[in-house]
Amino acid sequence: MTLIVALKYKDGVILASDSRVMYGPTLKRDQARKLEPLTENIGVAAAGLVGAIDDIFRMVKEFCSSRVVTFDDVVFYLSDVNYKWFEEKE
Repeated sequence: MTLIVALKYKDGVILASDSRVMYGPTLKRDQARKLEPLTENIGVAAAGLVGAIDDIFRMVKEFCSSRVVTFDDVVFYLSDVNYKWFEEKE
């Protein structure tokens, strides 16, 4: 289970998440990144396959650093990149 929380207040927003815990024969804990800043005012949160998340975060960060983007630009690009990443893995 992943817990990601957003709090809106008068002067901004706080976004926080838990770290990763894996269950199996033994309990393992590490510090997987589930939150990533993309621009000064836009961030992204993710949970799931670490390899996919790392690849998708990298591509979206490159997209955001190469131009001025709006929130909608990021959402559309993130959706496209996510779809293409999983399509290539099939």
